[in-house]
Amino acid sequence: MSKAWDDYRRLKNEGGAFKLDDHVIIEFTGKDWRSWLQGQITQDVRNLSSENPISFCMTKPTGQLLTFGDLHLVKGNGWMVIPKSSAEAVLERVEAMVITEDCEAKILEVRLVHVIDASDGLPTNRTGMIGFDQVVKGRAPSALSREAFELARLEAGIPAYGIDTDERTLPPELGERFDGRYVSYSKGCYTGQEVLQRIHSRGHTNQTWRVYATRTEPKVGSIIGKNQGRITSRVAHPEVGWLCGAIVRNEVAFADRLEIDGGELIPHLP
Repeated sequence: MSKAWDDYRRLKNEGGAFKLDDHVIIEFTGKDWRSWLQGQITQDVRNLSSENPISFCMTKPTGQLLTFGDLHLVKGNGWMVIPKSSAEAVLERVEAMVITEDCEAKILEVRLVHVIDASDGLPTNRTGMIGFDQVVKGRAPSALSREAFELARLEAGIPAYGIDTDERTLPPELGERFDGRYVSYSKGCYTGQEVLQRIHSRGHTNQTWRVYATRTEPKVGSIIGKNQGRITSRVAHPEVGWLCGAIVRNEVAFADRLEIDGGELIPHLP
C-alpha cells in the first residue's frame, strides 16, 4: 500500500502517467460520421471541435450502457476513446446501423497512456485532475501503479466502465455529476433517448452509484445492508481504511451510514 500511496501523493503534487492498456481508439471516417454518431450517442456532436471534445455514452435501445468515453476531433476524423471491453459492441453497432451513410469505423493499432500535468494529447478527466490521453510513440513514460489510479478516481467519485457498471446499468444511476457530463437532454433523438428522457422527466432512478469509506475490508460483490446494494470496486486508503464504489438503493443511498459484513460504510463524497 505504501507504494500506491506514494504514487498517489506524487500524482497530486507532481503529476505522472498511467498505462491505458484497457482502452482503445476507434477512428470514425467518411463524410457522414458526425451525423451518424449524432443519432447514436448521448451528447451533441454538433458541439465537437478540436478544442472541445465531448464525453458521451452509447446506450442500448432500452437505455442501458453499451459504453462511455470521450470523442475527439482529430484531423477531421472522430477519435472515440473507450474501454477495450466495449469496442466490439460499438463496431457491431456500426455494422448493423450504418445503412446508406458514408461512415466507417476501425480500431487504431496504438498504445495509450494517461498523463497528469502534461501540455498536449487528448484532454479528459479520469482522476479528478485535468489530464491527457496520449498515443505512445516509442518508449512509454514511467507509469504509476494501478492502485494509485484507483485511489485518485474513487477520491474524485469517478465510476469505471465494466467495474462499477454492468449490462443493466443506466447512465443516470452513476450519479448527477456523471449524468451532467455525459448526457444531453436537449440534443434530440438517439438510440435509447426515449428511456433516458423519461427517467430525467420523472426525476430519479431506483439506485445510485456512490463512493464510501469503511474501516472493514470490503469484498467486491458484497451485499450492503438488507439487500440494499452491492460493492462494485475497492482500494485501500491509509487514512480512512478503504474506499469503495457501491450501487445502492435510493432510499438508503444518502443515509449517514450503512451496514456491511459487520462494519459500516460512511459516504466519502457529498
